[in-house]
Amino acid sequence: MKLNYLKIARLIFIYWVSKQLASSVKFAPFNGIVNLSN
Repeated sequence: MKLNYLKIARLIFIYWVSKQLASSVKFAPFNGIVNLSN
């Protein structure tokens, strides 16, 4: 349970950060890196 929760929380955090970077910088490679990490 705890491991699943931490994993989901980390994915949400990574998604949020990448979304913030993409919206503020408009830098396409960030999306590619996020897709590869998933």
